[in-house]
Amino acid sequence: MSGLIKDFADLFVGNLRSYGQYDAKTDRAVTEKGEVAFEHYESHVNGGTGLGIVPISDGGTVMFGALDVDNHDDRSKDVDLAGLVEKIERHRLPLVVCRSKSGGAHCYLFGSEWLPAKTVIRMLSSWRDMLQIPHKVEVFPKQDSVVTKSGEKSLGNWLNLCYFGGDATNRYALDAGGNKLSFELFIQYAQSKRISAEQLTDMAGKEHLEAPPCIQKMIHTGVESGARNEAMYNVVIYLKRAHPETFFDDAMALNKTMFDRPLGNQEARKVIRSASRRDYQYKCGEEPCKSLCDRKVCVTREYGITSDEAKALEAYDSLPQFSDLIEYQSDPPRWGLHVNGKLIANIPTVVLRDPNTMGTLIFEQLKINIPKITQDAWRKRILDPLIPNLRVVEVPKEASASGVIAQKFSEFVQKADLSSDGRDPQDRRALTRNIPVVQEVDGVRCIVFKGIAFSEFLKRNKAELQQGMDLWTTLRRECGANHTKMRIPGQNHPMNVWYAPISSDLEDKVDAPDFTPEY
Repeated sequence: MSGLIKDFADLFVGNLRSYGQYDAKTDRAVTEKGEVAFEHYESHVNGGTGLGIVPISDGGTVMFGALDVDNHDDRSKDVDLAGLVEKIERHRLPLVVCRSKSGGAHCYLFGSEWLPAKTVIRMLSSWRDMLQIPHKVEVFPKQDSVVTKSGEKSLGNWLNLCYFGGDATNRYALDAGGNKLSFELFIQYAQSKRISAEQLTDMAGKEHLEAPPCIQKMIHTGVESGARNEAMYNVVIYLKRAHPETFFDDAMALNKTMFDRPLGNQEARKVIRSASRRDYQYKCGEEPCKSLCDRKVCVTREYGITSDEAKALEAYDSLPQFSDLIEYQSDPPRWGLHVNGKLIANIPTVVLRDPNTMGTLIFEQLKINIPKITQDAWRKRILDPLIPNLRVVEVPKEASASGVIAQKFSEFVQKADLSSDGRDPQDRRALTRNIPVVQEVDGVRCIVFKGIAFSEFLKRNKAELQQGMDLWTTLRRECGANHTKMRIPGQNHPMNVWYAPISSDLEDKVDAPDFTPEY
């Protein structure tokens, strides 16, 4: 028996500065300082005091690691060990499943030599995601180093070992077929599963350990058909960074394994080329990445997001809820946007597309401070997702800026003598007093006016909805206006004036206020 216990101790070699002791009678667990002795392993296997080992050495290496699975949702039910073994065998993983003392599972990885703890942690984390275990899962060792930044050494976390009480244990292992193993057969089975540092390195190369967690999960667990293009896009971003020389072929190969229904070759090539044209970024805020995100881990990965990108995503997370984009079909168009369910209406296009001015508008109307976000992120992450469900609202012409301008022009025209036939040049003298007149222009009876006169009229009537080129473009379009030079009797130089044909609408009297002569 002592020979088997020695083999057991060789499997579970750990840190030499501390170990755990568990008294089943008192349910008391303590951490003991010092080197674990062979007698502690004997006591454990013989059912005396339970033993826990800290896997990681002071040099940052391990002889074993484990996935610690606990069914915290219902402690009265054991984890499905046989189902877990079946998954492990399906993926051909070098793990040995043992029942834990609480009815959970310890999935052990054993080394034939010391293995780098950092790689073991990454590998076990990757396998945890691959197995899709529906319970809380912790990875041991919990640290990839017990040496602190100040150079001091921490004790590390220990894990209770299997086979407490030997063959009479309830912490037994299962073989590949789901059969319970005796203590001796467990030793043989575990020894057969040991891997070398070289084998671990080969496995790590195939597991995409430096990829963002979301990419890892997509590669390992697959992606539903509805998100294939988006998933492939993000995978290509990763592959282009990690394997720039072979990313295209690698992506085509993953297309066959990631999806239940792979993209057609032509479609896959199109997505790959699209994502590889420039240095695009991961679409962290969109599905399927959003649901699979683990940002804290991602920033530690070589091909994950940067700390600056993580900060930008945190700002994005703290934004209010934007929904229901509305286009009011006025001239120019105006927009409506719901912020946390409350409507902000009559937003000019230039304001809607700028996060800084929108932030000011949101604060003024809703007293909500939004964090700083780049213009590109605002448009791509906020506006673009709302556009497919854009709601269009027709606006009466008279409610639009151009409609108001046309209405005000009809009122302005009333200042002229609309009974005139427009043939008397002397009538033009009124233009010097900013009064519109009726004159023939190229044989057409027109209303003639100074541009500044109409602008001041709009200002006095608080209708300066448009100015400059926008105003005169509206007059051309809505009223048929144009400009020319016209000689005024008694003046040496021609005057710049605007004119518009007099339609029946303009000759109809409108309800307008009385005007005071401006001379």
